[in-house]
Amino acid sequence: DQRPPPPAFRPLSLLRDLFMNIPQRAVREIRDLHPAAIVASWRALRRISTADVTRAQPEGRSHKRMQASSPSLHFECHRRRIGRLSSCRPSPCHHNRHPHPNDERPPTTPLTMGMKPLRQRSLKTRVTLFTLLIFLASIWSLEFFVSHRLRDDIHQLLAKQQFSTVSFMAAEADRELERLLATLGRTASQMHADLLADKAGIRSFLNDRPVLLNQFSGGMIVIGADGIALAEVPESARRVGINYNFLDPVSSALNEGKSSISSPRIDPSLQTPVFSMTAPIRDEQGAVIGALAGVVDLARPNFLDQITERRYGESGFYLLEDARTRHIVTATGRTRLMEDLPPPGSNALIDRFVDGYDETGVMTDSDGRTLLVSSRRIPAADWFIVAALPDDEAFALIHDMQGYMLQAALVLTLLAGGLTWWMLRRELAPMLSAIKTLTALSDTKQPPQPLPNASHDEIGDLIDGFNGLLATLGEREQALQTTLNF
Repeated sequence: DQRPPPPAFRPLSLLRDLFMNIPQRAVREIRDLHPAAIVASWRALRRISTADVTRAQPEGRSHKRMQASSPSLHFECHRRRIGRLSSCRPSPCHHNRHPHPNDERPPTTPLTMGMKPLRQRSLKTRVTLFTLLIFLASIWSLEFFVSHRLRDDIHQLLAKQQFSTVSFMAAEADRELERLLATLGRTASQMHADLLADKAGIRSFLNDRPVLLNQFSGGMIVIGADGIALAEVPESARRVGINYNFLDPVSSALNEGKSSISSPRIDPSLQTPVFSMTAPIRDEQGAVIGALAGVVDLARPNFLDQITERRYGESGFYLLEDARTRHIVTATGRTRLMEDLPPPGSNALIDRFVDGYDETGVMTDSDGRTLLVSSRRIPAADWFIVAALPDDEAFALIHDMQGYMLQAALVLTLLAGGLTWWMLRRELAPMLSAIKTLTALSDTKQPPQPLPNASHDEIGDLIDGFNGLLATLGEREQALQTTLNF
């Protein structure tokens, strides 16, 4: 036999050359070996592949050292290199089944053990939460914008409506005051100098005009040129002999011949809040010889009841205020009579009303309530009428609508979350099925099988691509096995 002796048997060198080089070179070297050497090498490979050297190496080791100390790991890397995979790490399933007792590195978590944390950070959860976040940001931003915009619009609408109401009330009160002042002037024009000298005649003259007496609930007084009261009706007030020159309307009528309306005051005789109207009495030559005054008792029914008996809304009210003395003349329910207004500088809106501005604004009263307030001037008496409506009632409609929008937003949020979760669960069902199949295959020694695919979208394309990769890897592994068995 002229055949040369077989080369020296070196199993590790054979394995390194066999699995580091391309299969064709390995085949040529196997053909040059003696059959006994091939059998011994294969047995050494089987023995080494099941030994403890399959444990994972620390990350600080070089790739060559890993290859030399763990051929089975090198074999796994070679298989992945053939499949054109970039990773060269040890197989998790292999080294987890045979952990080395001296290995300080914790074993890799199997796929089944990592499913619970993955579910907590699953794609469905993230997409659902992100969708809900966008929806919530949109719906609540819309609710905030619409609520404030609606509040401003309704505020302007209520302000216009309230100002129109108070303007109508002020026009009515001014018309009534002008009418009474004109009636008083016509009555004074019917009196003459001879009548002023007869006190009984004066009382008879006034008693013959019951309609006028009904308008002036505090009585009527005839004042002489010196400002002293000559007669009155009714006589129970006992005003005769009192000098009324201290009253501006009386002095204005006697000295200037003008009819005017006084500010509210407490009458010494009646001990009630009153105000009066005064008209001059002239002789045949037009000279002022006296004055006729009509007194309105604010504590008794009077022509201002059209204001005091009305209520603005359910909890709103009206105020009739005197700009000269900063007193409340009367109010809804005939309350707050002669009450002082806040001092100048303490309430800017009231100061503007006193200065003659007709407008609408928001203020806080002494009880801490926020009010929507409108004011309108009454020129005949230099008064102004105020309509006030509490903020709770003024914006009750807005509060109700905000409640409805809040309920709608909550319902839409729950509906959007449920529909999003259901849709994602339905669309990701093929991927979840593939994950379960891979989890089951990772726990068995069976070769990878193609994943079922019933989807025709991007997920289906992904599964098809993965199945194609499995088929390619299977073909390459079969070719490698055929080469090794050759």
